Amino acid sequence: MAWGLWHGFGMVGHRIWHRYVGQRLARFGTPVHFLNVFLTFNFVVAGWVLFASPSLSAAALTYARLAGACLRLIGL
Repeated sequence: MAWGLWHGFGMVGHRIWHRYVGQRLARFGTPVHFLNVFLTFNFVVAGWVLFASPSLSAAALTYARLAGACLRLIGL
């Protein structure tokens, strides 16, 4: 069920982004394209955690570990 909610959230977010933000930023071309790819990739990877986890608590633990690793990577 969490996977379906995540997917629905992504579809709504995409529509809002495309309608209100994406068209305004389209004139910048390639940098915005890379931003879009980066955001989409990370959203999908975060969704895979929900799909692969046996429970929401396991997914939350995985997200916490990922956040900790990211913070250590940037030195915080």
